[in-house]
Amino acid sequence: MTPRHILGRILAAMALIAVLGVADRLQELAESGAPCPEPLGADSSSTHIDWADFIRYEDRSYYLATDLPAARSDVLGRKLGTVRCQLSGKDAETYQVRNGDAAYLSPRTPFFAHKGKSTEQWIVVRHADGSLDVYSTQLRGHL
Repeated sequence: MTPRHILGRILAAMALIAVLGVADRLQELAESGAPCPEPLGADSSSTHIDWADFIRYEDRSYYLATDLPAARSDVLGRKLGTVRCQLSGKDAETYQVRNGDAAYLSPRTPFFAHKGKSTEQWIVVRHADGSLDVYSTQLRGHL
């Protein structure tokens, strides 16, 4: 291969990386919709909300299934999305919860389908440390 061919391939690869990066950012912006609520200030007169540990996906709320053991990596299915907003500690009294919002999960935390289970009831969250938690549309183990 000539240096010209090598340079052409490098430039093509760089262009592809740039396009993919822009596409990811555009998708992120499209999914984000409205901005997340602002953090509560020290002098805030807003009501403090005690959230259940939930994540919102496809207009359903999924709650941490505290009565189940920690999930193993073999239950991870396809990636469904990432957390958009963390609502705990935010001025969310009048905020309308949207898909991708979570009570305590950090933004960009990925969540996945649960292999062998319906995403209409079950999802799996992978935390930054690699640990996994199962979330269910049924509020379980909180009573």
